[in-house]
Amino acid sequence: AGADNLTSLDPDFQTDLSGAVWNPATRTLWLCRNKGPSKIWSLVEDGDGGFEIYCQGSDTGKWDNAGAGFGDAEGIAQADCSESNTVYVVVEDASATIREYDLSTYGTAVLSNAWNISAYLPTYVSGLGPEGITFVPDEHLQASGFVDTNGVNYTSTNGMGGLMFVAHQNGGRIYAFDLKRSDSTFGFVGAYKTGFSESCGLEFDRSNCVLYVCHGIDAVAGNYTNKLEAVSLGSYPSGGERVFSNLTVYGMPGLASANLEGLALTPRIPSASEHWIFLTQDDGGSESLMWFTEFTTNSRSACLRVNAGTDDAEEFYDTTMYLDSSDLELIYDANPARSNQTVGIRFSNVPIPDGATITNAYVQFTCKSTNGETPVTLTIKGEATDSAPTFSGSAGNISSRSNTTASVEWTPPGWLDNQATTNERTPDLSEIMQEIVDRPAWSNGNSLAFVIAGNDGGLRSAWAYNEVSPEKAPLLYCAWAVNTNTYSLDVSSAYGMADPSVGQQWYTYGTSLVCSITNSTAVFEDTQSWMTLVCTGWTGSGSVPAAGATTNTGSFSFRENSAITWHWAIKDLIVSNQTVTVLTNSEALNSITARDGYAVEEPGNVTFRAGDVIKLEPGFVASTGSVFRATIDPGL
Repeated sequence: AGADNLTSLDPDFQTDLSGAVWNPATRTLWLCRNKGPSKIWSLVEDGDGGFEIYCQGSDTGKWDNAGAGFGDAEGIAQADCSESNTVYVVVEDASATIREYDLSTYGTAVLSNAWNISAYLPTYVSGLGPEGITFVPDEHLQASGFVDTNGVNYTSTNGMGGLMFVAHQNGGRIYAFDLKRSDSTFGFVGAYKTGFSESCGLEFDRSNCVLYVCHGIDAVAGNYTNKLEAVSLGSYPSGGERVFSNLTVYGMPGLASANLEGLALTPRIPSASEHWIFLTQDDGGSESLMWFTEFTTNSRSACLRVNAGTDDAEEFYDTTMYLDSSDLELIYDANPARSNQTVGIRFSNVPIPDGATITNAYVQFTCKSTNGETPVTLTIKGEATDSAPTFSGSAGNISSRSNTTASVEWTPPGWLDNQATTNERTPDLSEIMQEIVDRPAWSNGNSLAFVIAGNDGGLRSAWAYNEVSPEKAPLLYCAWAVNTNTYSLDVSSAYGMADPSVGQQWYTYGTSLVCSITNSTAVFEDTQSWMTLVCTGWTGSGSVPAAGATTNTGSFSFRENSAITWHWAIKDLIVSNQTVTVLTNSEALNSITARDGYAVEEPGNVTFRAGDVIKLEPGFVASTGSVFRATIDPGL
């Protein structure tokens, strides 16, 4: 994709530009440089489609810490977006620190905190150290099912409202820290492998719970790979450590040999007005800060939590509904002796468009109380409907719903009190979701529901929405690929001006298009005849309806190769100066007029059929031996 070059905004950008972060609340791009001395900038939109260095009165949004710099500042982040002038930088050297600066006074930087994290990072060797930094709020940690090194669900405990993540070049792992601002202490949460052996930049997208990891140098091959990896914070154990789940990997067009070190992203949700990515290159010269104004991909993900009391429900063995329980018993409820029950879970406003391919999906539960003595086997299905309604108190409101053909068997291990780990997570539900999304009337924003049943008397107890902490309600994580295929539309018409024009046109899947004949009446005149034509509709194939009668417009949504043929009829016909000696049929919707000079000679055979009027003017000749028929046909 093409990019706008912002390097010329400051000559200092051309060397050692290392980190970037975008604040969506203030629409500010923060940058840092790591040497000579290190500096920090704030950039804002200039009102003319570009960016400028922000100024506060006569003071410029550029800090060099009174010439002392900020150490080897490799990455920059913000935590609370409303604290618009508070930044965090990660310093790459043997001490390896995270530093908090107050930049409220433009040009003057105040060091508020410093956390030495070197004891938990790999040894700094040959310039390979901590490079990227980003902040993840607690609500997104919960939504993603984030766990610590021991696999235990974790959110911050030191008052920051989230965790700070640091990317390291030596090994490519991401390290999570629980910082305490009041006394510069912290807790180490864990280390997480990525898909590469080097990581140099981080950006967490709060709109879709995706962590973007920039990988620059291939530590083994010694060259630049420059890949952007999207990962979920839902990790899994492997080889004695935890690994972030890979969602996808992007190449960096035109930057294969650049020393890419930092990135910033605008929110990636499809409904966002822009999809920007800013890339910084260390020693990039005149191309050190590049602004890609269209970074769209077909990969999407979302975390959706049950958000209403009637969106998770239990149905007892006798079909009685229970809508306001604080927990969901999967699947045996012994209080009182109700035997096995059926559980329904509904997620509203699912942002998956039709035509999408589901690549991953699971429901994350939070355990209410430790249980696991008795094995349990559960069967999960989806509700086979275009948009699932919320549950009601009507008897059998879960079991009476139509189910998907696709189903998943789940035999969960034992659960521990208040944990939300992989033990409390379903297997992949992609096949079930795909069947729902493939329904003809599915669309972005519809709701879907899962039905969970079993018959072996086992129990796993999960928190429901009605518990005192709704953030423990069931969570749906889903990832999908948007259908970006293009399909052909073949347009045919003998007359008029078609829109789209006659010929073969191409459109992306899901494109809504209005087809029309803008000049639906055509006029032709020669020495033989004069006629007025009218469009009588179309026939179609593929996504175009089979027929659209008596109209010259139609709306279609493209999902496959299609065709439309516009049809025409004579509305009014005047014939003159013509001698008919062979079989001739003339039809018109309204009228036919045979003028002076029109002759039917022996053995001429002519039929006039009109829907309203046939007029034979003086001078019309039908010779002896000819056959002439005139028919008024209102049904024509």
